[in-house]
Amino acid sequence: MARRPLDRTLDFIRSLDGAATQEEICKKVLEITKVFGVEHVLAGVVPFPGAMSKVQRSHVLLAAWPQEWAVRYFSRGYLFSDPAIALLPEGRSFQWAQVDQLLQLGPKARLIMNEAADFGLKQGLTIPLIPIENTVIGFSFAGRNLEISPQDQSMLLLVASYAVGRSIAVRDDMENQSVSLTTKEVDVIKWLADGLTRRQIAEKMSISPKGVDWHLSHIRNKLGVRTTTYAVATAMRLGLVT
Repeated sequence: MARRPLDRTLDFIRSLDGAATQEEICKKVLEITKVFGVEHVLAGVVPFPGAMSKVQRSHVLLAAWPQEWAVRYFSRGYLFSDPAIALLPEGRSFQWAQVDQLLQLGPKARLIMNEAADFGLKQGLTIPLIPIENTVIGFSFAGRNLEISPQDQSMLLLVASYAVGRSIAVRDDMENQSVSLTTKEVDVIKWLADGLTRRQIAEKMSISPKGVDWHLSHIRNKLGVRTTTYAVATAMRLGLVT
């Protein structure tokens, strides 16, 4: 007999207590939501209007997103033209297919949605979470073909809420740890945050792309993360990159 969605959701919530990194949280979220066609998740605090790209990245809480899309999104300043972000303050969940009905989309907003689809982010569900006054956290589930009913959205709200709560706890634990990066490692992180490619960074440092990978490996080990996206966001949250 198949287990009920509520049972699986409760198991997921209990399992989050053992997640020691934000990447582990993402993995658990994807495991329980893959039945809906979810392939990617992203959660973050919405920064103040006009915040620079580096600040935007530092607000990321959970990211299982295509790296190439993340670089394009932040380096081109898409966040404040993103219709999904614009709808968050209204305080209700919405599927991306509804955006046309809820907003009058301008050319840049349409461009963002079309480009996201090219990276496998064709369909999505965005859930607003408002944990404290004047703070909005957006949690998005995305994939090429989602099948999410209104009843499923209630379950996904629980998943998103507990995943974000655990992510904030993990972030706070990391901020209490002492981590230091070398001057070259800080340079690598800064250039990544600015949207430079590995090859461009290699040229600036007069080393090979493999040399950049070597620095990135050390950075990820020091920060306790496995992806470049988390390395950049974590270094910024810790104040290692300004």
